[in-house]
Amino acid sequence: MKKSVCIALLAVFVFSSCNSNQRVFQIGDSIVSRIPGVEKTITASDTFTGPCFEGSYSVYTISDSVLVLNVRDDNHIFRAFNIRNNSYVDFMGKGRGPDEVVTGSISGVRTINDTILIDVVGINEQILYSIDFNSTIKEGKTVIRERVDLLPETISTYIIGDDLLSEVFYDDDIFSLKLYNGKSHIVSRMEQPFGGDEYLAVCQPLLGSVKRVKPDGALFSMAMIYFNEVNIFDIKGNNHISVSISKHTNDLSIVSDYLKNGHTNHIYYWGGEVSDNAIYALYYNCDIGLIEDTLPVIHVFSWDGQLKAIYHLNESLRSITISKDGRSLYGVSWDEVLYRYELD
Repeated sequence: MKKSVCIALLAVFVFSSCNSNQRVFQIGDSIVSRIPGVEKTITASDTFTGPCFEGSYSVYTISDSVLVLNVRDDNHIFRAFNIRNNSYVDFMGKGRGPDEVVTGSISGVRTINDTILIDVVGINEQILYSIDFNSTIKEGKTVIRERVDLLPETISTYIIGDDLLSEVFYDDDIFSLKLYNGKSHIVSRMEQPFGGDEYLAVCQPLLGSVKRVKPDGALFSMAMIYFNEVNIFDIKGNNHISVSISKHTNDLSIVSDYLKNGHTNHIYYWGGEVSDNAIYALYYNCDIGLIEDTLPVIHVFSWDGQLKAIYHLNESLRSITISKDGRSLYGVSWDEVLYRYELD
């Protein structure tokens, strides 16, 4: 059944690629980065533990003193943790009310006129919520400034200036990234970010990636979970590269495993974050069953695809984030401990 579905999707892919009303481009040059001058082990300068981190599985930087954790909680989705005084506040209720989501993820953090806005995609509602973080912390309840309806079948969405960039899955284009007006839903650009082998182009996005937008909104990175590569492309242009730290791996056996078993066993990039100057990608290169017992490394890429540094870790992390000044890296471990690392 899965094989026939993928073949059908491939036919639709070929048809949609010929649609002259929308711009479709495929992946550009593939490069193998050279080993950088900086490769070393970094050790945690601070460790944060306690009930605050129970059920936490991903972390985001809000300011130099505040982080937000995704938590598996019966009542809330997010927890704001203040590093300076070890205090925390929960927000975004879990449920189906007007200010609640069944499941949600942070797609971005913006500052407008000294007000911090956290953009959250409510996956079950197909809505993008912009949360006024300042007012939420002050009032002790979630303050939503704006709700934007998303395209159907949206997986993730990012605000790019006055537009939205959405990853849309299982629509007429199979899988695509669409840049569109949030009110009219008129698509100004459609991107099929994986090309070359069309069969792979259909199936690769099904396997997942860690997506981040450069703070200036110009570039987009996708660190592939099941493929040994990081993809970088500009959102409104045609430049698009695929970067690998070793042999470039577009192994169709991975796709075959997925179609046969519904999953693959080997994982590469599991988490990541970006800054104005770099992409920080959490790299495992191990079987999924061994991930909690494997010590990962962090690959630091420039936005033009050059490998700038490799940091080896002594802790097995499931999520990382970078401070606003780029000097500190934070990570949440599989056993729910928050670590801070000082970078050069």
